Amino acid sequence: MRAVLMAGGSGTRLRPLTCDLPKPMVPILN
Repeated sequence: MRAVLMAGGSGTRLRPLTCDLPKPMVPILN
């Protein structure tokens, strides 16, 4: 199953993952 989690904000705590991807596109599992 695939889902998109919509998230607001700039995603600074998820860096370096969010340097190239928007937060809703960051893989959660696998």
